[in-house]
Amino acid sequence: MVKDRVLSAEFDFLKGSDISKEGLSTAGVIDASTPNPRSVESEASAHAENDLRDKKLQEKIDRSMDAIKQFIRSIDVNAL
Repeated sequence: MVKDRVLSAEFDFLKGSDISKEGLSTAGVIDASTPNPRSVESEASAHAENDLRDKKLQEKIDRSMDAIKQFIRSIDVNAL
């Protein structure tokens, strides 16, 4: 309901304005065709940071799996 009123008010505003062939003004709107400028150094450091995080995570998983394997090996099957 509120959305309809807002759209109605916008349409009423546009009815009273002249729209040229270029269309409505796009002041403050980012052009989607231009890529987001990011430096190579920042991307490289982000990849290195992700690789380091992945390596630490893998090491933690490996330690956990080793602890689980050790626990399983220590179970006395005859006592079950």
